[in-house]
Amino acid sequence: MITPSFETQHDPECCHESLCFFSACFIPAKELIDKKIELIQQHVDTDQDMEGEYLTYLLSNVQMSTKDVYGSITELLLAGVDTTSNTLTWALYQLSINPRIQDRLYEEVSTTVPADRIPTAADVTHMPYLRAVIKETLRMQGLRSSFS
Repeated sequence: MITPSFETQHDPECCHESLCFFSACFIPAKELIDKKIELIQQHVDTDQDMEGEYLTYLLSNVQMSTKDVYGSITELLLAGVDTTSNTLTWALYQLSINPRIQDRLYEEVSTTVPADRIPTAADVTHMPYLRAVIKETLRMQGLRSSFS
């Protein structure tokens, strides 16, 4: 088996910074998970259905420890933030060099969502041009991680 040799390029300062970053991300993620676990327990205590909840599925998986669940959800949150921010960065770049497309998107968003409220997921379903812009951004740039 061929394995990569990481020892030759080892930078202790870089590794320390990365570990600090991931530790700093883990603490708020753990707090969010703990709150969600409390909510799940309240639903279980009152016989409410929690089907379809990813965290409920992980917690009910007897092969995963609570520590593994925390790690899995933290990685999911980090990956979601990373890919979302990169996709939005590329979309904004593409919009900045394509003012006609930017104007059309602005028109769709501003007519769908009043200026005095925050868009909802339901609003997004009524914005096909926004969906097309995001899909075209992903087609052109793909999913990229800032860690790669």
